Amino acid sequence: MTSLQHLHRFAGGFDAAAFRAINGAPHPAVLNAIMLLATLYATGEAQVGISLGFITLGLLADRTDARRAGCAGLIALSLSAIAVDLAKRIGDRPRPLLQLHHVNIVSEKLFTQSFPSGHASTAFAVAFAYSAFLPKLRVPLLVLAFLAALSRVYIGVHFPLDTVYGALMGTAIAIASAWIVGMRRGESEKTELTGEVPTAG
Repeated sequence: MTSLQHLHRFAGGFDAAAFRAINGAPHPAVLNAIMLLATLYATGEAQVGISLGFITLGLLADRTDARRAGCAGLIALSLSAIAVDLAKRIGDRPRPLLQLHHVNIVSEKLFTQSFPSGHASTAFAVAFAYSAFLPKLRVPLLVLAFLAALSRVYIGVHFPLDTVYGALMGTAIAIASAWIVGMRRGESEKTELTGEVPTAG
């Protein structure tokens, strides 16, 4: 057996053990409700609403930082959806329900395309995208992102490594999204100072 195969087996064993530790823990009704809310928070629909809320707040209260946060969030959502879809097509990993026995399923049963976690990617993408322009919200946003990722394992639809890779993907996407909005900010400021309109090429 090659070293790569040993590493793959170790990662698979660790992933399964971590899944059982989280998913196999007691599932009281209150905790189930909290985890389902955390999962709902990380859906694209919820984050579109939150992003539009930031943009609306920015327009009504003349808060440039809120408008930019909302725009960065929408960009991060779009890039995350594309990246996750491509990764799922390539990986196509079966869900825990098909690989393990005695899985606690709190929500709907899912069977395919487990890797990576789209919810984790979305949660971390918007957390860092929003907080790039609203740094005071960074800690609560990251706590929510962590809970969203954890909830996917708790409710039985993802392995821990699915959420880890999703979180890493979302973080990279957030950096790109914040840079895109920041770049446009720099062009706007240059226009205000010099009167020149940036041109392509």
